[in-house]
Amino acid sequence: YYAYIALWSDKPFNGPLLIRALDLVNGQRVIFVGQYAAGQYVGSDVLDGKSVDPHLEFVIPEIAPPYAWLMTIGVKNVDNCEGWQFDAPGFSEVYYA
Repeated sequence: YYAYIALWSDKPFNGPLLIRALDLVNGQRVIFVGQYAAGQYVGSDVLDGKSVDPHLEFVIPEIAPPYAWLMTIGVKNVDNCEGWQFDAPGFSEVYYA
C-alpha cells in the first residue's frame, strides 16, 4: 500500500532532516520512494506502473522555502498506527499518527 503525504514546516530550521517511521501495531518499517528516499535499500517494487527503489529513510538535505515537501510512503499492512521520528541538527521529534 502506497500513500502520498505532504510534509511542511511553519518556520526554517537547520538541515538536513532525517525521517524514519514504524508501524506500531505490526512493527514493520515504513518505506519511502522518490527524490528524497535514502538509507538502506529494501528491494524493488512497482508504483503507478513504474519501477521504484524503496528505502527506509527520507532525507531532506537542505531546508529552504517554501518549507514543504511531498513524500511517497509504503507499508505492507495498513494498521494506521505509526510512529514517526524527525531528526535534524539541534532537535529530535517523535510524532504518532
